[in-house]
Amino acid sequence: MRRFYSFFLMLILLFFGRGVLGQTATTIPYFTGFENGLDGCWSTYVQSSNCEVAIYTSGTYVWSGSSADAYTGTHFLGLHNAVGGLFETTHAALHLDLAGESGLRFSFYLSEWNEEDHPQDGIYISDDGGTTYTEVFHYNGTQYTDLQYTHFDWSLDSINALYNLSFNSNYVIKVQQHDNFYFGGGNDGFLLDEVSVYEVCATASGQNVYLCGSGSYTVPSGDEIYTTPGSVTDTLMNSQGCDSVLYINLLQGNSSATMYEFSCTGSFTAPDGQILTTSGNYTITIPNAVGCDSVIDLWVIVGTPSGSHITVNSCGDYTAPDGQVYTSSGNYVAVIQNAIGCDSTIAIDLNITPNASGSETISSCGDFTWSDGNTYTTSGTYTQTLGASNGCDSIVTLDLTIDPELDVTIVSTDNVTLEGQGAVSYDWIDCATGNVVGTGTSFTATANGSYAAVGNDGPYCSDTSECFAVTTVGIDQAQFIAFEMYPNPTADEVYFEANANLIEVVVLAVDGREVLRSTETSLNVKGLAPATYLLEFTYEGDYKFTRRLIVE
Repeated sequence: MRRFYSFFLMLILLFFGRGVLGQTATTIPYFTGFENGLDGCWSTYVQSSNCEVAIYTSGTYVWSGSSADAYTGTHFLGLHNAVGGLFETTHAALHLDLAGESGLRFSFYLSEWNEEDHPQDGIYISDDGGTTYTEVFHYNGTQYTDLQYTHFDWSLDSINALYNLSFNSNYVIKVQQHDNFYFGGGNDGFLLDEVSVYEVCATASGQNVYLCGSGSYTVPSGDEIYTTPGSVTDTLMNSQGCDSVLYINLLQGNSSATMYEFSCTGSFTAPDGQILTTSGNYTITIPNAVGCDSVIDLWVIVGTPSGSHITVNSCGDYTAPDGQVYTSSGNYVAVIQNAIGCDSTIAIDLNITPNASGSETISSCGDFTWSDGNTYTTSGTYTQTLGASNGCDSIVTLDLTIDPELDVTIVSTDNVTLEGQGAVSYDWIDCATGNVVGTGTSFTATANGSYAAVGNDGPYCSDTSECFAVTTVGIDQAQFIAFEMYPNPTADEVYFEANANLIEVVVLAVDGREVLRSTETSLNVKGLAPATYLLEFTYEGDYKFTRRLIVE
């Protein structure tokens, strides 16, 4: 009987460092389904800490409805780039002592998840302990169906002959993967399961056996009886007279769970078929999927629906207990959860009294004092709530526009022509009589007196300036210089002569409007309508005076 290798139990999920070597080369026949971890005859390699070679449980990685699962049992060996990003390499290597052997086969199940074709992907063999490797099979992931295992069963003798390899105590078989993404995210990676190296005559297989409670298990040969979980082997003789090695995983079959249930029908049917009508804590025992007891700690709340009726009087609208907002009277139903979480149906007899409302639009200059007693200085929409005779609110809305207050002033450089400032339009009044004597931005007094500008800025804001005293009308400064204007009347040109330099002449209509301005000693008045005009002269030496011109 040939030697066999018993598993060294390890954690179900292992992360292996870069370049970690197996400690022991195993003899044949050899089999593993990775149900109890990675045996000591395996070594792993990851190019960086981003990569991962580990034992995974079926269902650990799920993506878009697809799950990475074992071929048989619940565990498989996975190789992938766990972080993702860079293209990097991982491998898992099986170390074998095959000195003096022949007639051997290598069997395994291999699957991929969305793999591309990379030159590094495949199966490699070394007969010098892993110093040099020969690629004996290139695994092109694009030629296989995602997450469907393919069974490979090769003659190692034929591979040795083809690649000039030989069986010895340093025989290594390596599965290598190269990619840049991970299970459940990209979804690159290899899945390896059910690996065996055996003689053509010999066989090897594995199975899971569940222990229920304090029960025991006797191996098929009858040699051993086991009462605790663990990994055991049993050797029988097959039909060809060779060893048939059975690898057995003894697992604990009993299970337990805690359930929290809720029922609003007045009863709850427990997993064992009991009908429970009272809230409380129950212990339920039923057979599980492997035939052992499953003990369930059941916490159940049993309740029933409830109902009530309310009458509501509300102003404007009403928010029901279920959050629904109603604005009209009527009969309504609200369903909410009661104190124990069951439906509570509330019948609502609702009477809605409308809130009174009104609005006003005001434009004011500077500020506005409303009926609520508040003085507002900025434009906006304001509301006040008043009590109504029906007990509901009366809401009044103010749409307010505030225009800036005006500050109208008068400036003058000659004590005759007045300029208004601080408004858009102006009326000029005689302060003694209050009569309007002119309009426009400027006003030229034709008689001494006090004048004021009434400035306006739209229809709401106005301001009256301080009165301005005009005292120089009638003082003819032309007497201080030799001045002559001719011809007058005229329909064409008018000329000015003086013994001083002319600064400018301004032609004004009788209403004070400026119609022409010049610095020349003559004016062409052909474009002016026939009328009497006032000419304001300014000469060097600050000589200012006016003359009337008749245009025909």
